[in-house]
This record gives sequence, structure tokens and C-alpha cells, in this order.
Amino acid sequence: MEIPRLRSIKGLWNVVPLESKLAQGLIDYLAGSTFSLSGESTEIGKGVFLLAPPSFSITRMMVTA
Repeated sequence: MEIPRLRSIKGLWNVVPLESKLAQGLIDYLAGSTFSLSGESTEIGKGVFLLAPPSFSITRMMVTA
């Protein structure tokens, strides 16, 4: 995939249904690709990841009970 196309990809990835090694490899690849393009990635739940290009900002909020 060409770099301009990669820069615009964003999304939520739920890897819970995948086998552990496959899920880890997929997230490693996607997070590494996102990082190399100056994007952001974060785990927002168990096995659910948010990946965003540099044109988007991920804001982290801390919730206390």
C-alpha cells in the first residue's frame, strides 16, 4: 500500500476473537506502521485498539471512581 493511502487509515481494531499470536502480530504491525507515519495508537479496552493518522489526535481521559 502506498504511503499517502496509509496516512489516511484510521480505525478501531478488535483483536479479541483472534488467536493470541495472530492478534499480537497484527497489532505490532499496525502500531508500528502508525508510529512510523507519526500517527497515534492506544489500547482503549481489552483487545480493542484505536489507530489514528497524524491529522487526528487521541485524547486520553483518566476516570476515577
